[in-house]
Amino acid sequence: MPNPSSPFRRRRFFPPSYQRQARGWPAPVRTGFTLLELMVVVSIVGTISAVVLPNYLRARSSAEAGASIGESLGIAKNCAVGMISRIPTEGTEPRSGNAFTCDGTRQIVFFSRSWSGDATGVRCLSSVASRWTSSALFIVGQNGLVTCYL
Repeated sequence: MPNPSSPFRRRRFFPPSYQRQARGWPAPVRTGFTLLELMVVVSIVGTISAVVLPNYLRARSSAEAGASIGESLGIAKNCAVGMISRIPTEGTEPRSGNAFTCDGTRQIVFFSRSWSGDATGVRCLSSVASRWTSSALFIVGQNGLVTCYL
């Protein structure tokens, strides 16, 4: 058994925490999060998603409706130019894919592509979409007048 006053005596490398603090050693660093901190973060993320997600989905539906109406309005304007100039202009109905000719001999009626979801407030010429609108009806008269019904 070694002598306790000997310089070669066995020393513990890591003394207990009360001895470390008494000798001025740094306190042990705790890493990680407590359960309470994680619960607070999860509740904040849940609250934000409950507020933001419906608005995001509504904006996405409105964008889909606007793109569909914009595409069909471009086709209708192109057809109106053909009606006014009496130069035959070919067009394709967005919903069914049927071809039509705008030459000024008869009015053209076609529907836009359908969209899903809420498109409230989306405008097409003078009409405004209601909550349950899922497509737009376009009428191009023989005189080139374009009408849109939502």
